[in-house]
Amino acid sequence: MKRIKEGLLVAAGALIMSPVVADHDATDAFDSINRSSHYDSAEVVDAEPIYRTVEVSTPRQVCWDEVQYEDEGYIGRRRGSVAGAAIIGGVIGGVIGHQVGSGRGNEAATVAGAIVGSAIGASRTAKRNRQRQYEPVVVERCETRNEYEEREVLDGYTVVYEYNGRQYTTRTDDFPGNSIQVRVSVVAVDTY
Repeated sequence: MKRIKEGLLVAAGALIMSPVVADHDATDAFDSINRSSHYDSAEVVDAEPIYRTVEVSTPRQVCWDEVQYEDEGYIGRRRGSVAGAAIIGGVIGGVIGHQVGSGRGNEAATVAGAIVGSAIGASRTAKRNRQRQYEPVVVERCETRNEYEEREVLDGYTVVYEYNGRQYTTRTDDFPGNSIQVRVSVVAVDTY
C-alpha cells in the first residue's frame, strides 16, 4: 500500500512539473502536425463483421392448471337419525347396566346404562352425519419466468483499406462501404 501511495505521489509530481519542463519545440511540432494534416479517401479492400455473444433474458408468463379442494363445510344428515341412534343406544346401555347391577343397584345401573348408551349412540351418529365435504376445483396458476438464450450481436467491423499502395487495418462501428476517410499528416524528418 505504501508503494502505491509513493507511486501516485511521483506520478502526480511528474504531471505537475511536466508543463514547466516541457520543451516548446515538441509542442510546436504537434501543432504543425495538426496544421499540416488533411483528409483523403482510401479504398476499402475488406470489411469483416465482428460478433460477440451476449446472454439475453426474455420474461415469459407460464400458466398451468392445479386442482384444489375447497372446504364446502359439513354435509347434512347422510344416514341414520340421531334420535333413533339414541333410543337404540339407550336400550343396549340399559341391558348392559341391568346385567351389571344386582338388588336395588340393579335399577340404578339399568337407568345409568340407558343414559350412557343413548348419549354414546347419539354422539357417534352425529359425528358420522357431520362429515366435512371437500369439492375439487380447477384453478389456473401463473408466474413469470425468465428464459435465457445466447445471441450473436454485431459489434463492429475489421476494415482493411489501401492508401498509396499500402494496406492498413482499423476497426469501425459501422460498415464503411467502398471507401473510408483517412487523415494524412506530413511531417518533416530531422536529419542530423
